[in-house]
Amino acid sequence: MRTLLNKKMCTKCKKVLPLARFSLRKKGGTKPLSHCKTCKQTYDRQRYSGNPKREIAKTAKWRMENPERVKTAKLKRDFGLTLDDYKSMAKAQGNRCAICRQRETVRGKSGRIKDLCVDHDHKTGQVRGLLCSRCNRTLGLCDDNYQILKRGGEYLKKWKGGRK
Repeated sequence: MRTLLNKKMCTKCKKVLPLARFSLRKKGGTKPLSHCKTCKQTYDRQRYSGNPKREIAKTAKWRMENPERVKTAKLKRDFGLTLDDYKSMAKAQGNRCAICRQRETVRGKSGRIKDLCVDHDHKTGQVRGLLCSRCNRTLGLCDDNYQILKRGGEYLKKWKGGRK
């Protein structure tokens, strides 16, 4: 395991590669693994194909045991937010939906109440706020089309009380 000015030798393929081609260790997070990303990917694929059910079960178990790490990774990957960003947004909204002003009531697979959904513009990626599952689904089903939602509101207003 030689390190030469931002380069390192992979212990599997024996190539000297830039440090960027090595993932960081999960524990510690600052030291690179001994094998490059390509070799690690090959190893992981072989392990998965050998017993996919075991690997799926192992991943599902880890996700259940580490919900905050899963949420942190999803927020960063999908919206560019940190967990602190999310918590600040939730606090600013009183932990309530930005549309209906209610707390989330939908339960996830684990049985616990879900977190508010991050609402974002699908064209620009800009985060708009946090919504309950019901309001988030409603916007999605209407393709975020303001006119459809407005006409829906007018329709309901016209029929309020069961009569026109």
